[in-house]
Amino acid sequence: MMSIRTAVRTALASVLAAAATQVLAQEAAQPAPEVQEVTVTGSRIQQVSGMNTPTPVTAIGINDLKVMAPTTLVDALAQLPQFLNNDTPQSQSFGSSGAAGASFINLRGMGPSRTLTLLDGRRVVPSTRTGSLDIALIPDSLVQRVDVVTGGASAAYGSDAVSGVVNFVLDTNFTGLKANLQGGVSELGDNENYEAEISWGRALGDRAHIIAAAEYFQSDGIIGYHDRDWFNSCALIAMPAGTPGPRQVHACDVHSTKFTYGGLITSGPLKGRQFLEGGVVAPFEPGTIVGQDAQAGGSGVDPGGDLVWIQPDQKRGTAFAHLTYDFTDDVQAFGQVLYGYTQNKFQKDPTNQSTAWEATIYADNAFLPASLRAEMQANNIDSFGFGRLASNADLGGGLVDNESKMFSATTGLKWKLGSWSYNAYYQYGENNAVLTYTNTSRLDLLYRATDAVLDANGNAICRSTLTFPDDGCVPINLFGPGSASPEAIAYINGDRSDQDQTIKQHFAEFVVQGRPFSTWAGDVSVASGGAYRKEVLDNVIHRYPSSLDGLTVPPADTQGYKGLPASYAGQANIFERTAAQPLAGSYNVWEVFGETIVPLAVDTSFAKRLDANAALRYMNYSGSGGIYAWKGGLDWQVLDELRLRATRSRDVRAGTLSERFDYSGTGANIFDPFLAGRPRYATTAIRSGNPNVDPEKADTLTFGFVYQPEWLEGFNLSVDYFDIKIADAISSLGAQNILDQCFDGATSVCSLITRNPDTGRVSQINNTFLNVAESRSNGVDMEASYRRAVEWFGGGENIAIRAFTTFTNELSSTNAGASKVDRVGQTGLGGGAPKWQASVALSYARGPLSVIAQERFISHGVYDATYTAADIDDNRISSAAYTNLRLSYDISPADTDMTVYANVTNLFDKAPPLVGSWSFIGSGATNESLFDVLGRRYSVGVRMSF
Repeated sequence: MMSIRTAVRTALASVLAAAATQVLAQEAAQPAPEVQEVTVTGSRIQQVSGMNTPTPVTAIGINDLKVMAPTTLVDALAQLPQFLNNDTPQSQSFGSSGAAGASFINLRGMGPSRTLTLLDGRRVVPSTRTGSLDIALIPDSLVQRVDVVTGGASAAYGSDAVSGVVNFVLDTNFTGLKANLQGGVSELGDNENYEAEISWGRALGDRAHIIAAAEYFQSDGIIGYHDRDWFNSCALIAMPAGTPGPRQVHACDVHSTKFTYGGLITSGPLKGRQFLEGGVVAPFEPGTIVGQDAQAGGSGVDPGGDLVWIQPDQKRGTAFAHLTYDFTDDVQAFGQVLYGYTQNKFQKDPTNQSTAWEATIYADNAFLPASLRAEMQANNIDSFGFGRLASNADLGGGLVDNESKMFSATTGLKWKLGSWSYNAYYQYGENNAVLTYTNTSRLDLLYRATDAVLDANGNAICRSTLTFPDDGCVPINLFGPGSASPEAIAYINGDRSDQDQTIKQHFAEFVVQGRPFSTWAGDVSVASGGAYRKEVLDNVIHRYPSSLDGLTVPPADTQGYKGLPASYAGQANIFERTAAQPLAGSYNVWEVFGETIVPLAVDTSFAKRLDANAALRYMNYSGSGGIYAWKGGLDWQVLDELRLRATRSRDVRAGTLSERFDYSGTGANIFDPFLAGRPRYATTAIRSGNPNVDPEKADTLTFGFVYQPEWLEGFNLSVDYFDIKIADAISSLGAQNILDQCFDGATSVCSLITRNPDTGRVSQINNTFLNVAESRSNGVDMEASYRRAVEWFGGGENIAIRAFTTFTNELSSTNAGASKVDRVGQTGLGGGAPKWQASVALSYARGPLSVIAQERFISHGVYDATYTAADIDDNRISSAAYTNLRLSYDISPADTDMTVYANVTNLFDKAPPLVGSWSFIGSGATNESLFDVLGRRYSVGVRMSF
């Protein structure tokens, strides 16, 4: 059978050949379609295109988004410069939270929870308890465009709209039948993907209209970087203390010095030996540069090239139905149902026994090579530290299956009375996300099985079995890759953990809009109403200890065995690096709001038109009480060609379900300033929600101009300054900061620390959510567009260019007791912002042929904005530019509109800048939320309508 890669390339070649043949044969060009203005959603009072709204709005059509990324909406939106540090399947595919593999958009890089995502102007039930919507659940087959309100909009739309609003606008008036089939593959033959969409709409009699749509998408995951020729295990190496020069240096061919796939002796007199196939002991060869945790060259492994999932296996499907019924010309009822399904599957980090989780091997270990045991006995060596990373050949990594199902039903009524219009609706939504871990190592069993000894008959058993004969422990041989027996692996990995999270949302809203009176300058427009919202969380943890059924298992803290890492002490969680706990909670909010546009002048000597706009919203939250959001602004049409606009607003965000109700424990290594010598040791940090956390407040300022010159018809330019300053931001201090601030005299945080009365050491730190942070983002957005008819190849042609540019001047954050950190220019580590970003699209149309080229530019930056020459040998990160190309050709037969198209993403196969970050799994070769790591890839498809 022909491979998908071959089929896609063959189809691409056929499409290009057909397009070229048709262009050469074409004798007469068809007239260009008219450009129609659309209504955008910068406020409750409807306006037209984003160039004419008092608050800056970017409106971008679905076809433009498909040029940027033909497969997923989040990848397309991530290329607009207003979006930073988005969560995509690529950037967070190997996370272990309920959001693993999901798609969350992030305006200004201030956090997805501060970006309000709407569907046709209405909220949708959150996909996770952090309050964000996975936009992979949106039916993009019916999306007409996306409106991005890039100023604060809480007064108009409610909580969460701190950095702006993203509204996905659906074509609910569609009539007819349309379908889209698409397939794609990368240049290297991986990441094969398929997409199918179908939409249908028709009138039912004279008063009803129905729409139904369904779609399905599937994409194969990518494991390991080594197939990408730009990847050479380049990383930053942290140098040992006292080494001359900067504390971190760049190098390539970097390997860990803390583990190997077969095991590495990391401490004691035998340090520097490794275990090869069959448990053979061999020297661990030093590299040309040897750091604290890694080295360049020499022995060791970099699992990032082989084990890290660049993207997960993805599936998604949606089904949508919308029905309207006109009782009269002025009264309309509507109902809408949306179902969405996503699944992301990948392999979690392989089981890691190193650094804080390092094992201890004793001289009486049953599987220790005989020569090594003899050497230890001869030299009175009792034990050694042991670092090992499981390969896929033995313990492997936990398999993660994240399934999310969303159901939303909406019913409402719209009616008019004279010049007033009314809109009332109720919406119920439910999102169920099940995150399943299988093949996940149990830490208590792993270290119990590692501590194996010989019994009186010379058989290998667990040391714990000597104390608890019926504990069922199966000893494991970890010396050498693939040395563990299937029985031992089944004992350690035979369990399963599920996080079953359900979020329910009830939402009701009533809005009235009209023009109650006129001034000397025109009609005054108002919109007002009220809303009620309730969100409920139920997070259930299921654990299936199948390997322990019928056995008497000693508790984890029983000293029936040795070798348990200190960082494990006190851990309630027995699954490796998965710390979710059962959660439940709910909150509700009542809101009333009003908005107005008041004309102040028209056709005067100083203004063609001058309007004032204002909005006010009062919100009352259970747990945190009432708060106001407001907005005021001016819209000044100075000349026909020039408009000035400015808005000042107070925007708010209340605590999410996560920030109110989370509770989970994890290990934390701390330095204790209260004890002599400031010792470092492991403790338990509790991430806990705060039901009474106050809403955070943001002061937002935008001002700018719109220029539409009469002397250059078809040209539009907008330039807008933005400044968002968040006070009392909801954040957690972190375990070490809590300790340090208590030591420095901040007595209010000392209550978060619990100490062992016998040892005096910290046993637990409550790292709860508090209103303790500040955040700020400011800069300039620019948008320019130009469209005109040309006669380059015989006439009847049209060209269009549209450019989005953002200059970010500040992206800073400040936690209580800490200095401000400004991440502008930081493009190496995540969490920063390039100084400049731009996205430019140039299109050419002649009859049935359309060609669109899109260029995305990211300015040069630094690895870490806080670093000096003492921290790193070279802090610079180079700029990047990526080119996408889309060709489409109308080959419509009779009674059918049919268009074939082909996309090439990253046309010139541009490699990402190597940023040099390194972790125990080798990830961080580049900033995946900013740069493209997949390389050149192709997609072809056919779009039909009847």
